[in-house]
Amino acid sequence: MKKILFIVLAASLLAACAKGPADKTAPADGAKPAVKNPVVVVLDVGRIMKEAKPSKALQKSLNDWADSTMTELRAKMDAYQKAKADGKLSPKRLTAMGKELEDLRQKSNEEYQKRRQEAADKMKATFDPLIDKLAKENGWDVVLNKVDQVTVWSSSAMDQTDYVIQQLDKMKIDTSKVPQEK
Repeated sequence: MKKILFIVLAASLLAACAKGPADKTAPADGAKPAVKNPVVVVLDVGRIMKEAKPSKALQKSLNDWADSTMTELRAKMDAYQKAKADGKLSPKRLTAMGKELEDLRQKSNEEYQKRRQEAADKMKATFDPLIDKLAKENGWDVVLNKVDQVTVWSSSAMDQTDYVIQQLDKMKIDTSKVPQEK
């Protein structure tokens, strides 16, 4: 029901905004002047993140850490399996070894996820200012991600959010009969 309400509201808003002012050169109250010929570029951000040297270096560092951690885990797993097969350790000690191994595996996984997020944050901290710089230098108004068509960057001239909010605020919507989800 919420989706239906949102769709109806969005359709009403779009219809109201589509009527807009007849003179396209003079913006309506609150609207920014429209960009006559906006420059829209498309980037394959996934490919950039895979193929760019900084990204490859961060991935290599992460993989090297993961490989050394896996080597350590395999050695401990082999020792555990050998001790289990030999039957020389007490069940209590064997259980403790298994618990230590599981704890190490879990901590290693958590550390990997943390390092992976840090690498992604480093790339984002490098990528975002670069895109901003390139967009301004090259006159790009909108930058889309090729894969999912998500806007990566847009000039403030393209942002009509305030205008749409003003138009929505002017609309009279009966909120007394908002359908309830069942």
